[in-house]
Amino acid sequence: MLLICLFTFLVSVYSQCTNTCPVNNYLDSGCVCQPCTSGCINCYGPGLDSCSACVNTTGGSPQSYYKVIGRDTCTTECGNLYYEAGSTNTC
Repeated sequence: MLLICLFTFLVSVYSQCTNTCPVNNYLDSGCVCQPCTSGCINCYGPGLDSCSACVNTTGGSPQSYYKVIGRDTCTTECGNLYYEAGSTNTC
């Protein structure tokens, strides 16, 4: 059965029509809500370079991710030339 949503978006996970995509989802070109990649809590497209906010936990599961300043990516380790700024959850 094909679900058609007029003037709303389709949430693919639940097969429901809605006005906004849920957190951790983005709207694709076919007006279907798709899940963000792992580590992103908000995104505007698929892939590791489309994150607007990263998963942030305090010593628990899932693992925390850091947003790389100047890039829309989330990472578990900041790497060379960067340091983890825990208060802002950024590299």
